[in-house]
Amino acid sequence: MHSTKLYRSGKRKHKGAILAAAILWCLCAIGAAVLTQQAAEKIYGPLSWRSHLMKRENIALEAEYILMDWFEYSVEGGSLPACCEFEPGSDPMEDPYLKYPEDLLTELKDSANDLKINAMIIDQNYSDLFSPEARSMDISKGLPSRLFVEHPEASPDIYGLKRFELRVEVSSAYRSEKPFVTATGMYVIKNSEGKMTVLPQYTKKH
Repeated sequence: MHSTKLYRSGKRKHKGAILAAAILWCLCAIGAAVLTQQAAEKIYGPLSWRSHLMKRENIALEAEYILMDWFEYSVEGGSLPACCEFEPGSDPMEDPYLKYPEDLLTELKDSANDLKINAMIIDQNYSDLFSPEARSMDISKGLPSRLFVEHPEASPDIYGLKRFELRVEVSSAYRSEKPFVTATGMYVIKNSEGKMTVLPQYTKKH
C-alpha cells in the first residue's frame, strides 16, 4: 500500500513537472515572439516609412510631369493664356487657378489611392484678394512684363512675359501629415508673331 502511494505521488509530481515545463515553454515562445515582433518593427518600421516618403515624392513628380505636359501643349497650341494677359498693367486674376481637365490625373490617383494628390497651376498675376493664400504657399506675385532682346544691327525683339507656378502636394489619404510639395516656376514667352513658349524654371521640393 505504501509503495502504491509513493508511485501515485511520483506520478503526480511527474505530471506537474511536465505541465510546468509546458507552461514555461509557452512563456518562452510568447516572449520570443514579442521580441521578434519588436525587432521586426525596429527594422521594417523605418523601411516602411522611407518607402512611404519615396512613394510620395515619385507620385508628386509624376503628377508634375503630366500637368507640365498638358500646360506646354495648351500654351503652344494657343489655347492659353490669352494674348491680352501679356500686356503690362493687365488686370490681375481674382481666381488665379488655371482649370485643367478633371480626368487628367485620374489614372495616377487610382494607382496611388492611399495618397491624396493636390495639383495646381497658379497665374502669378493674382489680385490682392489672393495674396494671403499666396503667402501661405510662398508664391510671389509676378506681373506681366516685356522682354527686349537686343541685336547689333537690327531692332530689338520684343517678347511678352507671364509667370506661373506649378505646385503639387502629396500626403497620406489615411492620416494627418505634412504633405510633400514640389513647386516649379514657369515663364510663358510670347513673341511678336503671337507664338508662345513655356520655359520651366527650377523646382523646389519640401
